[in-house]
Formats: sequence, C-alpha cells, structure tokens
Amino acid sequence: MKQYIYLLVITFAFFSCSSEDDGDNPNNNPPANFSANAVGTGVDSGNVEWTESSDIIDNDPITYYVYLEDELTLVTPALTADFSGLEPDTGYDGYIEARDGNGGTARADFSFLTDPEVIIFEVSATSWIFSETPVAGVGLSVVLAAGFVVPYYEDATSYQIEILDWALAGTITTGDQDQNGKIYTWTNESSSYPVIPVFADQAIPGDYAVSFASAGILGEGEGYANLLALYQATTGEARVTVVIGSSD
Repeated sequence: MKQYIYLLVITFAFFSCSSEDDGDNPNNNPPANFSANAVGTGVDSGNVEWTESSDIIDNDPITYYVYLEDELTLVTPALTADFSGLEPDTGYDGYIEARDGNGGTARADFSFLTDPEVIIFEVSATSWIFSETPVAGVGLSVVLAAGFVVPYYEDATSYQIEILDWALAGTITTGDQDQNGKIYTWTNESSSYPVIPVFADQAIPGDYAVSFASAGILGEGEGYANLLALYQATTGEARVTVVIGSSD
C-alpha cells in the first residue's frame, strides 16, 4: 500500500456521474454532477478542490466523502481536502463522492503525481589517495586526486554539481583548472569524466568524485611529501542538487 508522504504536480479533472440507490428511497433524486481538481500541490502537501454539487429537486443537504487510493480519508460539507504523507514522485488516484443522505450519490474523480524530493547541499573541495599499487623493485605507486566528493543516493534520478569556487595550489597545473561556474550532471546509470569513483578499487555503486586534478608518484621521499602537501591545500566550494525519485 502506498504511504502518504508527498503531493502532486500533475493534475487531471474528471466530471462526475450521478446514481440513485433505490434501496434507500426509490423517489429520491441524486445530487447534481460536479468536478474535482488537485490544486496547490507541493513536495509534502497538497490540496484537492471540487465544484459544488446540489440537490435542488429534493433540497437534500450534500456531504462529500473523499477517497484516495480507495481509502476514505475525509467526510466534509466543504469543497476542499488536504493530503499529506504521500510518497515522492508517485501517481495517486482518488474521487469525491457527494451523498444526499437518501441513497443518491454523484462522483468526481481526480489523479495527480507527487513532486520528486530534491536535496540541495554544499560540499568543500578535498584531496585523497585514489590508488596505491606496489611496483616490484620500485616501491609503492600512488595516484593523488583532488576535487569534490558527492554521496551516493540509491533512489536518485539525477545529480548536479555547480562549482562555486575552485583552486589548486599555485604550482599544480594538471587538468582544466578553470572550473568556476561550471555545472556537471549525471545519474546512477550514466556518468562521465570528471565524475569518477572516489577510489580505484571502490565497490559500485558508491560515492562519486568530481575530480579536476590527479598525479602519480612514488609514495615515499621528499617529492611525495611536497606533492601531497600541495594537493591537501586544495580549496573550493560546490553546490550539489540531488533529485530523488520513486522507490517503486
């Protein structure tokens, strides 16, 4: 059963039909037809409104029964209903049933799609050891990398990173360092450079690195220590936007 977490951006209106339950009152006239729409929707809330039904022949008072996914959620004389607790990026069906208290009914259907969840946060530039490989007779070969690390989200439908500020130490000239203002996008199914795994031996799926610099060097001696210090001096900020879709 769908949990009720978020409400909807796409709405459809349907006109109703009237019926009469002869078992209640064979002389009763059903309420008039009306229509319903999902309006004022958002990420975790939404609102459905409908036009007024009437029973001008019998002058019966009208009560509205609100159903979402075939579950009764509200009984009201008003012309509006709020929903919350729906799943993000999920389609829902519902209907409003107008009842006159004497067996006469009219129904208006509605459908909607909830907004996807959007997560926005900032990350700071960093550096890391991408790989370490023993080389016989030489020592340990180390690949350093610098850039931004973005966490993996299982239900993400897209990622975007906007580089707000990026700077390597002055003596490092590797790669394209004019990154300020650039935007990169990818998905869990498809990515390309500069979006790479954080580590060479990383399990997939896993966190992402947006890498703008890398260098291989033997992992010992003064040269390694100096290069490592330069990479560790990397600075920068980036804004990440992750869109979360349905888990269905």
